[in-house]
This record gives sequence, structure tokens and C-alpha cells, in this order.
Amino acid sequence: MRLGEACFLEIIAIDPAAPAPQWPRWFNLDQRGDAPARLEHWLLGTSDLDATIAEAGELGGRALPQTRGALSWRIAVQPEGSLPLGGGFPGFLQWPDGPHPAMHMADLGCRFVELTIEHPRAELISGFLDGRLRDYRVRVIESGVEHLHATIMTPTGTHVLE
Repeated sequence: MRLGEACFLEIIAIDPAAPAPQWPRWFNLDQRGDAPARLEHWLLGTSDLDATIAEAGELGGRALPQTRGALSWRIAVQPEGSLPLGGGFPGFLQWPDGPHPAMHMADLGCRFVELTIEHPRAELISGFLDGRLRDYRVRVIESGVEHLHATIMTPTGTHVLE
């Protein structure tokens, strides 16, 4: 769902009719079981995926090329399918040059307002983001829990995804 010119929300789940892959599913999907849907991870776009992965060290993952229809991109994923720092540390993706894919999505009037990342290692996350993400709408807060909150403005009002 388009949330702005270069921002979108994607809901990811296991297709129960599809055969299980021979490797761990990304985004920790194999570990979720019957847990209720929730906001678990976020991705940060980069113009140089390989450099960003190297700068993130063990939290960076590995770069994999992806295609879906006319879209192609590269994404960094953890080999075991886990979420870096429980989802508080961003994953990374690199789109090819040109218009952002969100610009091709239907505009339903929804807009990204804010992402709050609560995490025991907030300083590590903030330190990595410093100089890489200049978006006042993303806040990282020291907390005893790992929790994400995304505020979305919709035609029916403001909603918080957790």
C-alpha cells in the first residue's frame, strides 16, 4: 500500500498452499507459528546495498537479487531468515534508478506519519542511522522491550499499527 512518494507498507505471510522452501523463510516467518499479525520489521532503502551491508557488519545480512513482474531490486536478508535485533534494526533494499515503485501503486490517500522503534539497543540503532536516514518521522527510543509502532494517516483517520 502506497504511503507516500517513496514509502509503502507490505504485508508478508506464508502461503499455506505453497510448498515449504529448502531454506529458512525471511522475516522470521518460520518462527511465528500462529502468532497474531503485527508490525515486526522495517526496511531502509539505500543507493549502495553492498556498502550498507558492509557498514552494518553482522547485522547487514547478504544481498539477493529479486524480481516480481516488471519490478526488480536487491534486498539484504539474514541467512537464517531472522530479523536483525528482533526487527528493530532495519533491513536494506536497493531499487534500480528511476521512479520509486511506490509511485506506481494506487494512491488510496494513506500517508506515513511516524515510525517509533522501541528497543533495548536504541543507541546502536540510532548510531547506525545517523547520517544515513534524515527523516524526522523515524524515532528510536530506549526501552526494555522490542516494539515497533507505525502511525498512518488514512481517509478515515489516524491509525497505529503495532
